[in-house]
Amino acid sequence: MSEWAQWSQRQAKVLPYMADYSMEQYWLPYVMNMTFPNISTPSHSTDKFGFRHSIDCAGNVLSPETAKGRRVNLLIGGSTAYGLGATSNAKTVASLLSQEGWGDWVNLGLPGHTLTQNLVHAHFLRPKLGQVDHIVIFGGINDLNHFLRAPIAPTMFGSHFSMMEYLVRMNEGYVNEEKSA
Repeated sequence: MSEWAQWSQRQAKVLPYMADYSMEQYWLPYVMNMTFPNISTPSHSTDKFGFRHSIDCAGNVLSPETAKGRRVNLLIGGSTAYGLGATSNAKTVASLLSQEGWGDWVNLGLPGHTLTQNLVHAHFLRPKLGQVDHIVIFGGINDLNHFLRAPIAPTMFGSHFSMMEYLVRMNEGYVNEEKSA
């Protein structure tokens, strides 16, 4: 049995709910990849935009879809803000803030994203939301890792997951022309 298969078996025994977290994503303009919309598993669910639901203090689902007309706060960030590995929507940072009486928090976290990607998503969603009182930007390892490990990316923009695939695909014609010249 391969080392990967052994690790997967151990993970399934200790953290069975992690099987609910598919890291499959699809491509969008400007932000590269996005979590699938309308996921519904025992551990987590997403709205029609692909953002994870949070749970308010009354047990209601909060998302960009349900926030219109409500005063909300936004949690923006990567995997930790998304709640990757949380056993339920109610156990994410956004949900815990809501349940502790800190207002209604909409989770705009996305696993595997940098803050630049998160902020672009938030910018596109802003017109769909009601009044926003507070915005918390919760950076993490994605930002540090991708800025520090991407010497070919312009410093101002940094890098992101799948950057090499992006560069190859977007520059395919240019690279081929250079080789034939």
